[in-house]
Parts: sequence; C-alpha cells; structure tokens
Amino acid sequence: MTNNSANNVEVDANTVVDVLCRQVADLTRQNAILMASNSALQARLATIGGDPHECA
Repeated sequence: MTNNSANNVEVDANTVVDVLCRQVADLTRQNAILMASNSALQARLATIGGDPHECA
C-alpha cells in the first residue's frame, strides 16, 4: 500500500466514523423524544385508570 492510498483509507475511515457519530447523535435525540412521549402517554393513561404496563 502506498503512502497516498494509506492516507485515503484513513480519510475514508474518519468519514465513516463522523457519519456514524452523527447517526448515533440523531438516534439519541429520537430516543429521548420517544421516551418523553411514552412517559407522557403512560401518565395520561394512569389518569384515566388504565394500567401503563398492560399490553394489548
């Protein structure tokens, strides 16, 4: 492997890591939104007398 191709591989690997980090950050945000929504819905269900852990 030449020095130039080794540099290209390193740049490609850095790009992959950057993309994966952005995807993890996006998924983390989506998870927080979904968890907050789930908590709100469970609280709402509890106020109407349902069991928040009951599965349909």
